[in-house]
Amino acid sequence: MKVYVSVDFEGLPGISSVAQLAPRSPQYADGREVATRVVEAVVDELARQGVEEVLVADSHGYMSNIVPWRVRARLLQGYPRPVSMVLGVEGYDALMLVGYHAGAGTVEGFLDHTYSGAAFQRVLVNGEPASEYLLNALIAGDKGVPVVLVAGDERLRPQVERHTPWAVFVPLKRGVARYAAVSEPLERAVEELRRGVAEALRRLRAGEARPLQMRRPYRVELELRNPGVADLVARLPGVERVDAYTIAFEAERMEDAMMLIQVVSMVNAGLASIVQQLR
Repeated sequence: MKVYVSVDFEGLPGISSVAQLAPRSPQYADGREVATRVVEAVVDELARQGVEEVLVADSHGYMSNIVPWRVRARLLQGYPRPVSMVLGVEGYDALMLVGYHAGAGTVEGFLDHTYSGAAFQRVLVNGEPASEYLLNALIAGDKGVPVVLVAGDERLRPQVERHTPWAVFVPLKRGVARYAAVSEPLERAVEELRRGVAEALRRLRAGEARPLQMRRPYRVELELRNPGVADLVARLPGVERVDAYTIAFEAERMEDAMMLIQVVSMVNAGLASIVQQLR
């Protein structure tokens, strides 16, 4: 059996401040330690359950957060990369999403955002506000890979239970405001995560899990923070200008949609840099 594990930061226990999220942040070492300890536990439990091959995708920020010499599994790191958080998921038997957070626009979701908080106010798929969980579950689903476990902010649970009710949800924290959360003690969270991994594999082996499918073509709407970005990307083939802040497009595969989402995010970053230099 082969399992793909995608690891984000904002949904991890003990991550409670932006000061823990990036290499130059004063508490980043704490965040890195939490992520690595969580990954160690997941990889160890997968081995205990007889999983032969594991790929861990470091999927937060610059995607080079997990201490590599402490992980006894193949480790995907580096940014930017195609398909972002689930590159290479095809061919795996299951996808596990660890440390995941609520999508943009979630009330009391800790650091709620979808892919890029700087670029997007909201991301909608077929009219529904999307989280990174939903985008990645659809990318994997298009390739026949089911999501079997999601661990992170309790505020994400309703969307997981609605779209992938066969997946085990493990709450690692609970957002109480955009910049505040209540976390489980790390050791307790790790033990709950181990039990969740075991249960997820039981359901998978029992045939209870299935790849997520939604109506296609997917209609993706991106509500941008800067209408100047819409001015630039609305002229791309297949892109519709809905209003000053919103663009939309259709895609048969969520992987293709994600590639365009990444491009729009990069355009946003580039435009912001240019404007800053002009001031």
